[in-house]
Amino acid sequence: MKALTVFTGKYGSSGMYANRLAEEFGDGSQAVDVKQAKKMDLDQWDGMIVGGGVYMGKTPRTLKSFLKKHLDELKNKKIGLFVCCASKAEDSQITEYFEKNFPSELVKKAVFKRVFPGGQVMNEKAGFFYKKMFDQMAKFSKEEIDELIRDTVNDFTK
Repeated sequence: MKALTVFTGKYGSSGMYANRLAEEFGDGSQAVDVKQAKKMDLDQWDGMIVGGGVYMGKTPRTLKSFLKKHLDELKNKKIGLFVCCASKAEDSQITEYFEKNFPSELVKKAVFKRVFPGGQVMNEKAGFFYKKMFDQMAKFSKEEIDELIRDTVNDFTK
């Protein structure tokens, strides 16, 4: 299955997960930042996975505007949604993340709604506060992340 993973994020974890998903899907699949995706023809993709980091309970506006602009196209595709979150959210909070940040049509239609652990990557954009928090965030092993990616792809391709 040829899948496009569209992501946005501040510090690198969303991009890392998106690229890992594209690798696992293979078959010409790609991961692109939402800014690149705005200029792409979405018809060439069998399925799409869309997501990004959650900051103070919200995803970035760039993701929301992409979803709004392409909603009709996305409703006709196999879709998966994800958020990256540094906190250990309760199930009710996770549901709220998706309901507040994604169009309800996509939330209902999504093959999966996955929360990936944030704080796995830190880039140069990280400020002092984030760097201090980063040291205290739970880190997952390569094997744990590999399993999470495989499970996600398996759920999507069922």
